[in-house]
Amino acid sequence: MMMFDVLSLGLQQIGLPTSWQQPSKTNGTKLSEIEVDQACQAVKRILVDADVNLRVIKTFLSRVKEKAISQPLYEGLTPEEQFMGFLQQELVVLLGENTTPLSLTPSTEKQPALILVCGLQGSGKTTTSLKLAQHLASQQGKNPLLVAADITRPAAILQLQQGAEKIEMPVFTLPHATSMQPIVEQALAQAIAQENDVVIVDTAGRLQVDTDLMADLLLVQKRFSPSDVVLVMDGMLGQEAVNIAEAFNTQIKLTGAILTKLDGDSRGGAILSLKESTGLPIHFIGVGETATDLEVFYPDRMGQRIFGQGDLMTLFEKAQQAGQGEAQQRLHQRIMSGQFDYTDYVGMLTGFKKLGSASQLLGMLPIPGLNDAVRSSMDSQSATQLKQTQAIVGSMTKKER
Repeated sequence: MMMFDVLSLGLQQIGLPTSWQQPSKTNGTKLSEIEVDQACQAVKRILVDADVNLRVIKTFLSRVKEKAISQPLYEGLTPEEQFMGFLQQELVVLLGENTTPLSLTPSTEKQPALILVCGLQGSGKTTTSLKLAQHLASQQGKNPLLVAADITRPAAILQLQQGAEKIEMPVFTLPHATSMQPIVEQALAQAIAQENDVVIVDTAGRLQVDTDLMADLLLVQKRFSPSDVVLVMDGMLGQEAVNIAEAFNTQIKLTGAILTKLDGDSRGGAILSLKESTGLPIHFIGVGETATDLEVFYPDRMGQRIFGQGDLMTLFEKAQQAGQGEAQQRLHQRIMSGQFDYTDYVGMLTGFKKLGSASQLLGMLPIPGLNDAVRSSMDSQSATQLKQTQAIVGSMTKKER
């Protein structure tokens, strides 16, 4: 299932009072408190199923109720439509209301912007550091340097090096270092020498929040004054992700968060709970395993997705980015010159995969009630058809193509 499926399908099939299904007869009347309470109880059950923090549910529904019983009904709208409108408005507020970019402000004129990527082991810090570097380079024209400062997990340094090689990003390592401070210090010196304008530090993690982890991060933070201290959290942890964020935020000064593995979570409770519980903005969400599977978090667009209204702006941006590469420009030239052949055709189909899976694309279209079975079927069919087409073209001679 896709992110927010539980919440999205639940809200689209919610059982609201039957008397609400007719348009309001008199402009200016208000919804009754009893019926609003019934509707809020139905919403509460859906939010609990989506693994939203209970404290957050309580404050969220109190705001929805206050707005629903105080605002007059508008002529032509059903009470249900008006209530769902209030619900969507407050949901966007719950998600953070506004998009919050990274600061990327250097502590001094001579130094590059410093980003500390922190979190527990297994949250996806190393993969997220790679995605972040790719995003800053391709979307903001930055020249990032990745820093392997996770000295507690032996495979972390190798993982960062191998991932950086694939996306052609430089990596700084300091073999045999016993703490993060000398690594960051020498990495900044190298960044200044090589004119890197952003330094992304993949910091050490632990299996749980402990004193040693916080002490290491706090020392680095105090000494180097990073522009951004970003917490990477596994979105599949649900309410536990909020507890982790609160534990980090009380001991070190976080500036924001990135939630990962949301392509495998159908509930999305962590996203809905985080801003309300901690005040931390969500900068990005991870929706896959490749270097490009990092999306800027737009609260309003996410609210539209949840209510089955699609997210055409994100889809448009993805298509625009996919069409900017040299391969796409070459493909366009071959089409316009009449040289388009089966090899180009397979290349075009493969290029579509950069936009995401069929499930992800369908989730960005305004198709209310779209269920997991349909999306899974589309995913399976599209993957099978691409393999069959590649096999057919692969069996052709150059002349046949």
